Amino acid sequence: MAGVGPGALPRGERRREALALRWESKELRKLGSAISKFLESQAKSYAAGLVGNAVIGAAFATIALPAQLMSFADYIDNAWTVAEQRADQAGEQLARALALRLHGHRPVTLVGYGMGARVVLKALLALSELDNDAGLGIVETAICLGTPDSADSQLWARAASVCGHRLVNGYHEKDWVLGFVYRATTTTLSIAGLQRVAAGHGSGYLLENVDLTDTLRGHWDYREKLKELVEMTGVTSGFTDYSKKPVIERAEKESPNGKKSKPLCMDIFLDEDEFLERPHSR
Repeated sequence: MAGVGPGALPRGERRREALALRWESKELRKLGSAISKFLESQAKSYAAGLVGNAVIGAAFATIALPAQLMSFADYIDNAWTVAEQRADQAGEQLARALALRLHGHRPVTLVGYGMGARVVLKALLALSELDNDAGLGIVETAICLGTPDSADSQLWARAASVCGHRLVNGYHEKDWVLGFVYRATTTTLSIAGLQRVAAGHGSGYLLENVDLTDTLRGHWDYREKLKELVEMTGVTSGFTDYSKKPVIERAEKESPNGKKSKPLCMDIFLDEDEFLERPHSR
């Protein structure tokens, strides 16, 4: 996995085993390339020679019209559809692997952002559909950041029902990249990655919304600040820390007997693997 993965787990947590899942890198890079090229072309027409997050955001405000949305939809429709389908399939496969207890009987934490968050959500939904409650007692916590999927409360309530501790929806109200891309390719207006998800029947305290609007500049920061987000959303502590303090690097301590302890739980990180590349500076 490029740039993220087990390293996103705060140092010092040696009793946790962290794994990174690489999935459909080729298709995700195609999608990222298509989106980046379109955004760069729009930015150039708006301010030649000035490409940056703020400038592209301003350019976006001038092109978020029906005609431009239709043009954009035609431009990336195939790549987006394929990426969505592969994410859904990856989620189902992940659910099967977890249900088989290939990781043992340790509690699992799932972390994903962007399309990776969609994989996590689909895995939870697949677990919720298993007979005889076979999907329960596997996932302790799931953290979905910038999820390109519906904010339907009942959908998330089903996903939360298989989480022993909590399901976190991390969202950014001003993530114009996600909003533009998702609304250009679907009729769904409520997007989990852009807003709070209302607590559906049965989700209760299991569903937690974390507003990242003042924490991130935009969609690209999910990748760049994953370690800070993992710390903030409490992957290791079990609760969200709203102080937004930078991650403090802690040196690992050797156990008294010099032996490695068996991990008590396992974390699985899923990312978009170049779903969106930050536009290049000129």
